[in-house]
Amino acid sequence: MAEVHDFTNREAEVLAEVAEMLNQMASFPGKGTITCFDSPNVPPITLRDYLLRLWRYMNCSIECFVTALAYLDRLQQKDLKVGILNVHTVFLGCLVVAAKFHDGTYRSNTYYARVGGVTAKSLYFVETQVIKMLDWKAKVTVEEFRSMCELLFSDKRWLLLRSAQKGYLASSELRRSSSESITASTTTGDSLSDEDAASRVSPEDDAGGFSTEEVAVGRED
Repeated sequence: MAEVHDFTNREAEVLAEVAEMLNQMASFPGKGTITCFDSPNVPPITLRDYLLRLWRYMNCSIECFVTALAYLDRLQQKDLKVGILNVHTVFLGCLVVAAKFHDGTYRSNTYYARVGGVTAKSLYFVETQVIKMLDWKAKVTVEEFRSMCELLFSDKRWLLLRSAQKGYLASSELRRSSSESITASTTTGDSLSDEDAASRVSPEDDAGGFSTEEVAVGRED
């Protein structure tokens, strides 16, 4: 999507805006019945710090963070209520799908789970639910990406989000023609072994040993 927006040397700005936008989305009372991504407790790390961690260790492009927002917008159209109990987890799932579909190389789910503070089993559950709710369509059109960028940097973003809590892109009457699909999988083409992942990312890196709470449906009893 470089032809739409050049984010060179603007990565910190993009991450800050994405974090603020997620905070805004999670703050609205809104409606929504889908709760499969909810954690029992609010994760002990701020969204901004969480995104910085994901950016530092996931090795995905900055465009994937905007693409993940477009996915999240679609999920809202599917009746997902974004809130403080799920925003970390569902964004991680969206970002993993974006990295696998849009970047040339990507890591293993074991690696991504370690970075995101969840188990590999929980990440597989979240990723699978995300791609199913996207109707297996992971392609983001140029029009979608451009609209999401405009929203991300708009001075009226809060008002626009509040008036379109069931999906900003849908309220803008964008028509998506994508028929591309992606299959959620724990196997990857450019993956790290579990040992490599463990040595590359330590739970203590940057976050004081944080861990987001396990997704209720995805954890073992």
